[in-house]
Amino acid sequence: MPDAVATSAIVRALEKFFAAYLRIFSAMFGIKIEPVITLLDDLKKSGANPDHTLIKLDEAKEAMSSALVALSAVRTEAEMRVVELEEARTALNAVLASKAESEEKLREIQKIANADLATFRKMAGVTSPVVAFFSGVFASIVAAVLGWGAVKLWNIVAAAIAAG
Repeated sequence: MPDAVATSAIVRALEKFFAAYLRIFSAMFGIKIEPVITLLDDLKKSGANPDHTLIKLDEAKEAMSSALVALSAVRTEAEMRVVELEEARTALNAVLASKAESEEKLREIQKIANADLATFRKMAGVTSPVVAFFSGVFASIVAAVLGWGAVKLWNIVAAAIAAG
């Protein structure tokens, strides 16, 4: 009889342990696993022999072991993803820093270009873009007339040399 009392105490302890473990496991992963408690209850009700009980407990232990192996694999995969995420975050921060530096250089170049343009306008006496446009048109007309005159002059000089 003392063996039966010790066995029932062990069974109760196992029931409590597995019930708590399955609640935690189910809450963490949302996976429904047939509790060992129901296996033990079935064994109590059926009056099965201890060998059958040990076989069922071994099966439950194997199922728990495979669940723990799967959990370990998931944890390892998650840790690898965290490392990859950190590497990607570091690379992104480097790119953003480079972008900010490039934008600052671009602003400086634009300031210098605008200052050079303003200086040129002051030196040329151009006060507005409209005046600059018409000055450009006028300069183009003057260049065309000078080119036309140079061709005419060349033709006259060439004719004088040929007649000459």
